[in-house]
Amino acid sequence: MNQLVLAPSECDDGTTFPEPRAFQLDAHNALRQGFREGHKRQMIMAPTGAGKTYLGLRICNEAMQKGKRAVFLCDRTTLINQTSDVADKYGLRQHGIIQAQHWRHDDNALLQIASTQTIARRDFWPKLDVLVVDEAPGVVEVVVDGSTPFEIASVTVAPVGTAVGFT
Repeated sequence: MNQLVLAPSECDDGTTFPEPRAFQLDAHNALRQGFREGHKRQMIMAPTGAGKTYLGLRICNEAMQKGKRAVFLCDRTTLINQTSDVADKYGLRQHGIIQAQHWRHDDNALLQIASTQTIARRDFWPKLDVLVVDEAPGVVEVVVDGSTPFEIASVTVAPVGTAVGFT
């Protein structure tokens, strides 16, 4: 059996995927429970500096360890680069970036960090099982309807309306 462990506790260069803070663990456990109960689209709201990128990447890592494909969706170039840097720091180096002419494009990576604008312009979704949406209010243009077969976790500072599909 091919076991996919993409963020071991000890990486080759000595960096580690840090343990979650208590509230991050509580939020992640609540998200897991919601998925078990059939809630496919969920949102975690937290203030700036709470570790939303960490939590989103932790969700992605957990999905990848189960052999699932994950997409971390961002609405600005700075967030895409920041998320990619943080993913590298946590040992998630084997990821692709879906953004116009990005040097790190890799369709085969289980983790994709994607630009909302690129997804909207190309009108396509990469293969995925789990979608993490960063800053949900910024992705209103990307329609996620009720027929999406993948699980969605949004990590955001501000609440968002039902236009994005979160109810």
